[in-house]
Amino acid sequence: LFLFVFFARGRLEAKALARQQQQQQNGNSVQYLSEELRSDREIGLAVVKQDGSSVRYLSEELRGDRDIGLAAVKEGGRSVQYLSEELRSDQYIGLAAAKQDSFSVLFLSEELRGDQEFGLAAVKQDRTRFRFSWRSCAPTVSSA
Repeated sequence: LFLFVFFARGRLEAKALARQQQQQQNGNSVQYLSEELRSDREIGLAVVKQDGSSVRYLSEELRGDRDIGLAAVKEGGRSVQYLSEELRSDQYIGLAAAKQDSFSVLFLSEELRGDQEFGLAAVKQDRTRFRFSWRSCAPTVSSA
């Protein structure tokens, strides 16, 4: 079906075919779309709602889009690793990722992982899930 995307007439037809394909299969097939379509916000949002990890194939600009980042981490928390540094430092994105997958905190910015307020908020979401993962990513404090 993706061959048709490349031969479809007009941008709207290509978008419709890409959306249909994403609904039928996993989001990893987005890697075969043209750069223009991988930069399209509407397609990007539809794709990450189906498979959060497909955000890795979107344009750099879309990987920095807050709405797309939030949709991606709500579908798959570990997809935070493919977002821009700015979004990996965003507390709201970090909490959404952590809520979906506690190990996603390993991919957040060092600054956010070291933020005590963020750590407490993340642990409050689900104490049992963070028992191990938060300890493994918390910065170590040296007694100098």
